[in-house]
Amino acid sequence: MPTHLSKKDNILEVRFVDEDVALADILHHELLKESGIVFAAVAPTHPLLAETTLTIRSKTEPTKILAKTVKKASETIKELLNKTEDTLKKGGLQ
Repeated sequence: MPTHLSKKDNILEVRFVDEDVALADILHHELLKESGIVFAAVAPTHPLLAETTLTIRSKTEPTKILAKTVKKASETIKELLNKTEDTLKKGGLQ
């Protein structure tokens, strides 16, 4: 979960502490699909620090775009989980 948010104008910085970089990468991937995004990047710090920063610059309100993106990412992950479970059931592995 994001532990620190900072916003200035249309730039939002989200810091994830003690989370795998994959979470920020998933959001980054979804953010780049949005038309209102000017820039989005993930910057992991040193692996021992367990902190990742997601920076978002948008044409409009970045917090609204982030909320929309989190919802889309959640739906995509649920779909992937369902497809994986179905495949495992069909193969007799579950």
